[in-house]
Amino acid sequence: MRIGIGALHFYDQAPRELRRNAIHHLGMQVVGLQDLYDRMKAAGVHLPNPIRHSKGGGYFMLEAPDQVLIEAFEPGSERDPNVLAYYGYR
Repeated sequence: MRIGIGALHFYDQAPRELRRNAIHHLGMQVVGLQDLYDRMKAAGVHLPNPIRHSKGGGYFMLEAPDQVLIEAFEPGSERDPNVLAYYGYR
């Protein structure tokens, strides 16, 4: 689902464990991924892994209180132009 230049992704993969909800994770596009990660870490949010970088962008995961995984991602400048256009970068 696109909202302005942002996008909310419903990742179509079955959960690995039965204790989780009906979806594997939600992905939210952000601007300023490193800043968001640093602010969340400083606020005490449990972030089990560092940012995983790819093609000039990256992502990190966290778990919501209801155990749904949330992915915060920022598309990288080295991605295919069609992919960047999909994410609202022209």
